[in-house]
Amino acid sequence: MNQDIINMINKDTLSQPKILLIEDCKCDTVLIKHILSEYYPFTLVDSAETKNSALQYLEKNEYDLILLDLNLPDTTGLSDIQDIRNNAKAIPLIIITGSCNETTKEAATKYGANGIIGKAELIGISFFTAMEQAVNNVKHAA
Repeated sequence: MNQDIINMINKDTLSQPKILLIEDCKCDTVLIKHILSEYYPFTLVDSAETKNSALQYLEKNEYDLILLDLNLPDTTGLSDIQDIRNNAKAIPLIIITGSCNETTKEAATKYGANGIIGKAELIGISFFTAMEQAVNNVKHAA
């Protein structure tokens, strides 16, 4: 399954991916969009700042990938993974968080995330490298 996720987000298989970015910090949103644009120049990104707005996007649109921050203004944390997963069963879900520790990795796996990566790890690396690390983090936590 994890290799399937890596294959799915490979830029050779997605010419213009549509990504839902669920992130309330505007600085992090700008950074993530920049990293995405370097890897996928024609990426279409919908940005949601809350879980509720993300769920509304999911009702109306289809996505190739979901990037989810765990600390949103209208949420309680890890259980949000399950809420998003319930509304997007087949879409790869990668957690991007400031607190990427073993406990969070194990919980992300338990709730159905396909990957997890720390925000600090995003600086200075390519999107694909970040996604490989995210998927490997979940694989090793399982």
